[in-house]
Amino acid sequence: MRAEEDFPKGHPARFDYDPESPAAKEWARLHVFPRGEPAYAPDHPRAGADENPGNRIEWRAGVDPENPEYEAFTGRPPDQAAAVAAHNSELAKAAKESPVLEPVIAPEPPKAHPEGEQHAASS
Repeated sequence: MRAEEDFPKGHPARFDYDPESPAAKEWARLHVFPRGEPAYAPDHPRAGADENPGNRIEWRAGVDPENPEYEAFTGRPPDQAAAVAAHNSELAKAAKESPVLEPVIAPEPPKAHPEGEQHAASS
């Protein structure tokens, strides 16, 4: 039977603690935070997504962070976006409303075959 350990490997209070050991460095990486307690554990998927990570670029949806002056979602430069908007407004003036279609009544469904009668395609 194995005895229960008082502290995990790498813990500073453990009897065989060596600050230069890989276990001690891993324990410090997971438990020592010189700049304060983080919102998530170091190995958590969202560990880098806190309020001020300092290592990422933020941008709005559809906007190229390298060219924020370009139109969102299309990536068009401002002059091209203005030309497309003018063209679309001209097309909208000439557009006609679609006619309302008459409702169609569905045909009767086929009758079920009586019991015992084979369908002609299955013979």
